Amino acid sequence: MPYSLPRKLKFLSIKFRRSRSSTDGETQIQGKLGATIQALTFAEKIAESSSVPFLKGAIGVAIVVAECVRGYQSNNAALEKLALSCAQLMIDISKRVEAGPDISEDLRVLIADLFGTLEEVKNFATRLSSGNKLWRALTQQEIKDQVNDYHRDLDQAHRKFQTLSIIVKDQSEASQDIIYPHGNIEAGEIYTTGNEWVAFSATLVDSGRLIMVKRYMSDDASRRKTMYIQDQKAFKKNWYPHLVSYMGSSGPREEYPYVVLSGGNHFLHVMRPVIMMPCFSHI
Repeated sequence: MPYSLPRKLKFLSIKFRRSRSSTDGETQIQGKLGATIQALTFAEKIAESSSVPFLKGAIGVAIVVAECVRGYQSNNAALEKLALSCAQLMIDISKRVEAGPDISEDLRVLIADLFGTLEEVKNFATRLSSGNKLWRALTQQEIKDQVNDYHRDLDQAHRKFQTLSIIVKDQSEASQDIIYPHGNIEAGEIYTTGNEWVAFSATLVDSGRLIMVKRYMSDDASRRKTMYIQDQKAFKKNWYPHLVSYMGSSGPREEYPYVVLSGGNHFLHVMRPVIMMPCFSHI
């Protein structure tokens, strides 16, 4: 069941983002870290009711990282930025989980992988702030190099998270379309094929209406989904009265998705058939 983040948590995350341009020095950084820890603490408590594996643990690790950096005696801008990046990513992911209820398997895997990365960052920050002479002997450049490595991992995770968020948004929009079930389509003739897709004439069983179906046939499931979503957008945006126009699509769980088009009778009649389609399920 989706949950709502407290108003205070939302306010803190907004305040955290807006204060990035401030140049008040160490005091300002300490303020950011303090507000961030407070926001993450709220998120951690709320995550206790979430069924998403590793979410609560990853938030908890981000808290430890921020606390270690805040207690680190040497003012290190790169380390402070790393702690804030860890925190902001977890806040963003928490908001996405809150928006649920459906969380993709890809996002679950991302959170699990991110948990491992944050554990490494936590161990590094903990040792650095422990007072151990060996770790204290690290030069600022050595610390910066290690922090930069972690930044790259976090940036990659953030980009993947943003991509997944876009896909979820597109799928949500697509779910509002008219769904034409597989069983209501009687396939006719293939009229043309392209790179990993096939277009064929068909008839709606319940109404007898002539339609065109474009189905995506790539061996790569991710590519099939991407092509399908891109074509949905293109057909919806580019509508012309005398050409094919978008009607709807397959259901969200269709293994080989397709879009349903209409209004292209002229196109259907002038195109030369390539092969008869004996059964839609064989396409």
